[in-house]
Amino acid sequence: MAITIKAGCGNQIERPAASIQSTDDIGPAIFAALGASSDNSEFIVNGQPYEGPLSDGDVVTIRQRANSKG
Repeated sequence: MAITIKAGCGNQIERPAASIQSTDDIGPAIFAALGASSDNSEFIVNGQPYEGPLSDGDVVTIRQRANSKG
């Protein structure tokens, strides 16, 4: 099985669950592959804001948080 990581509409990659065990394992290389920025971003796992361990079949969406100064 795999973990799907998305950033934006239609922009996703899959990684083996053995290589991505936590949201902490989503690093600069994955952000770069998706064309996303790690600045001010959050992880949405299966529809809920979440950081922690991942399981086979999880869908992680990288979402930019709103700028609080704007």
